[in-house]
Amino acid sequence: RNDEAAGQKHVVRMLRAYMPGPPVCWWCASINGVRLPMHTAMEAKRMGMERGAPDLSFVFRDGITRVIDLKLPDGSLTKEQKALREMMGAHNFAVCTVYPLYPGRTWAEVKGVLEGWMAPLGDRLLTDAEAIKLQREVA
Repeated sequence: RNDEAAGQKHVVRMLRAYMPGPPVCWWCASINGVRLPMHTAMEAKRMGMERGAPDLSFVFRDGITRVIDLKLPDGSLTKEQKALREMMGAHNFAVCTVYPLYPGRTWAEVKGVLEGWMAPLGDRLLTDAEAIKLQREVA
């Protein structure tokens, strides 16, 4: 679980650096993998947090919602994730599960998925040079 959380944190850092802002894409991450104290977990459930929510959700300019679940190479989807995936697939959502082949490859594989989704829309992730320049401007 810690390795999966570390992978998600790394992907989020990279998304913040390389994903162009609106209007290209809106995205957010789920905190379903975070262990919460019982009272906080109960409050989160009352506020709508559900098991099986995807790790990352994206809405691009074409209006199609796309989601990514991150798993360890030997991980598997929960029954809630499988049910949600089936429902989403039947309703024009794009769903992907990333199982990195090697430790530390999570971002590279997520990047490949995103590039595949963005290219037909004429969009792209920032280049290394663009991301570095943007980070310097913000700092």
